[in-house]
Amino acid sequence: MAICPERCEGDYKVVGANEKGYLTVLFKAAASRQLLPHLILFDLKTTPRKEVLEKIPSDWTVGNTEKGWMASDSFYKYIVNVFYKWLIDNDYEFPVILYVDNHLSHLTMQLAKFCKEKQTELIRLHPNSTHIIQPLDVGLFHVFKENYKVANNEFRIQNNVVDVKKYMLAGIFKQALESYDFTNCIVSKFPTCGLAPFDPDAVQYNVLNKKKKIQPLMIEKRLVQMVLPVIVKPSCRNSKGIYFRLVI
Repeated sequence: MAICPERCEGDYKVVGANEKGYLTVLFKAAASRQLLPHLILFDLKTTPRKEVLEKIPSDWTVGNTEKGWMASDSFYKYIVNVFYKWLIDNDYEFPVILYVDNHLSHLTMQLAKFCKEKQTELIRLHPNSTHIIQPLDVGLFHVFKENYKVANNEFRIQNNVVDVKKYMLAGIFKQALESYDFTNCIVSKFPTCGLAPFDPDAVQYNVLNKKKKIQPLMIEKRLVQMVLPVIVKPSCRNSKGIYFRLVI
């Protein structure tokens, strides 16, 4: 999720108009009912100041890029130092699948080689399909945004804040996430998106044409079969599928 000033069109408004710049928050989830550690990227050339870091939840990962956007190096470091370590610490059995969208930061040879070495199948979902085959798009973000609005208003009142600053966002995001049990949003949408268990027929193709109800076309089924691989863990198909989501 990219965060920008209020005057920036096309993005979700969460930062006061008097504060320039961007930051990115990376959300990801597993089909096993878990949200993985989050990553927040500031638009800085150097690491954020100590007083900023102290306000960020200890279980979040912090990074920086010049413009606050996700970059190939930042994504690679997150996969190597956070994502893979999280799999090991939580006793996941390999191989696993890592679903990503087609953002350029995901399309590097360095990342592909690492994933191959670590038995992680890096799968790019088809472009312009997030609204029907990405679980966080289908089931979580709408609910999260509503909870964020509430958490944001509560934070402003409790702290007598008019303009929310970028360094405050991680704490507000954490409060919004903790105010609601998102596990059902995650788990229920993996089957709906045809990811876990693998089922192309489960995808809600009728969303592609809201004006009339249509049956899934064979060409659409073949398309989904091309981008949705066999689910991760043969011995436990429904519980260990990994889904990775970046919203930009």
